[in-house]
Formats: sequence, structure tokens, C-alpha cells
Amino acid sequence: MQTFSKSFMSVSQIIRVSSDKYTSKVGEVITIEVPTSIISRPVKSIRLLEALIPNTFSNIPTTANKFSFTDASNTYMIALPQVSVNSTTILEILKNTLEAASDAGLTFTIVYSKCDGTYTFKADGAFTLNFNVADSAADLLGFNTTPPYVAVETPPASNIYITQNNRRGQLDSDRYINITSNLITGVDQGVVFLDGDLTPTSTNILASIPIQSSSAGATLFFSDSSSSPDINIQSSVLGRIVGTNTNSVRVVTFGLSLDSGNPVDLGGASWSARFLLKYN
Repeated sequence: MQTFSKSFMSVSQIIRVSSDKYTSKVGEVITIEVPTSIISRPVKSIRLLEALIPNTFSNIPTTANKFSFTDASNTYMIALPQVSVNSTTILEILKNTLEAASDAGLTFTIVYSKCDGTYTFKADGAFTLNFNVADSAADLLGFNTTPPYVAVETPPASNIYITQNNRRGQLDSDRYINITSNLITGVDQGVVFLDGDLTPTSTNILASIPIQSSSAGATLFFSDSSSSPDINIQSSVLGRIVGTNTNSVRVVTFGLSLDSGNPVDLGGASWSARFLLKYN
């Protein structure tokens, strides 16, 4: 029988994952059963090499996307669509949605101020916005739930009715999409948030991918620098020593998350990534 010394054994290995290939899946988190026939030696570290993530996810949760709109004819429930937007690209969606709903035939102009984060709604007729509804978009758009926002004719007798929000919304709060894994098990591993919390908790974030504001509908491509540090995963399921001739299976998960806590749903599209494993 031919044997090989440890010096001839590879000290690293590249693995690929794709969200359309898994043992099981919940949302965008995939679970993969890894037998010892694929990875038998204890893994010392992991590092993301590159990732391809379609920007088809929505940052408008169904639990925070609604408000009511009243014009001279009726009151309507507005539900913002499940798309990826920012504070600027949502303007056309708001305009089209309100105009399509209005039985009074109102025409809207909506302006966003980057300086103070305000949305100014203008229409050629009286209207009211009310965010005191179930699954309210108040926080998302920077409005209060009470009282209703009654547009004021400005200037008087101009037939231009105006109202605006009070504070910055949350549409631009997610600047990264995170790749998560159960291989990241400690508060000092992976991506660590310095948020002033004296008792931080584990984030299980392996890497964070910047979300470009112009990338809605496109694919986020991320290639990590070769100088980026490896993440020690010796305490993870892949870091354990497996007995000789032991036929065991380790369960590994990879997934996507947003800092806001909103769920990631790629709408049927698949994401993929390559990782570098290093062995002891």
C-alpha cells in the first residue's frame, strides 16, 4: 500500500457553495451535510475568495410596507412592492403607486432631500397620508404613526398641496449584505461590530459585501483581497478531529443576512461563493 507523508498533503483547499445545491434550505440559508470522504482533516481557517449575489432581494419587508392615502374620492391602502430600493429610487415607485390608486386623478411630485432625509409629497389636489395602519411603513419612510399627514395648500389658492415626513427613514440603513455561517461561533470571529455594546454577541458573519446603490437587479460581485486575514474555525464542526476510518457527517450552514434584520429573499435567484480552507 502506498502512503504519503504529511509534507505531501495539501495544506489548503478551495470549496464552492451555491444556494441551489443543498441538503436543506430555509429562506436563503442552506444546510449542507459534509461527509468525511470530502473533508476528513480538521480545518484551521476559512476565508471568502469571491461571491456572486444577485441584487434581487427586497429591503421593503411585508411587515413594514403599508400606509393609507385619502383623496377627494376615497381612501386607499397602499402596499409598497417587494423590490430593492434606496431613498432616491423609491420616488418613482411612490409617485406611480399613488397616482394609480387615486380615483380623483391626482398627479404627484415627490422630492427627497439628502441633507435632512425628508420626503416632500406634492399633488394637484387635497390628500392625506396616514401611517397608523397594520404593517406600517412609518419607520421605513421616516413618518410618525400619528397624527395623519394632511397636505396643506401652499401657497394659498395655488392648488398645490404639500406634506412631508419628520425624520430620516431606514431605506439606506442596509449598506452591506452578509454571508453567514455556523462555522463562525465566537464574538471575536468573522466580522465584529464595534457598536459600543460591552457584552457583544456572536454575529456569525463570515464576510460583508457592499451594496452599491445603482446595483438593483444586477449582480453583486465581490472578490476579497489576498491580504485579508483568515478566520480561525478550529472550534467549529469542521475544526474537530475525526477518528481514523470514521464515517461521519458534519452539518454546515451558509446564508445571507441584512444588518437591519429584514429577511433576504432573492426571489428564486441563486447566490454562490468560493472559500479557501486551510488545514492544521
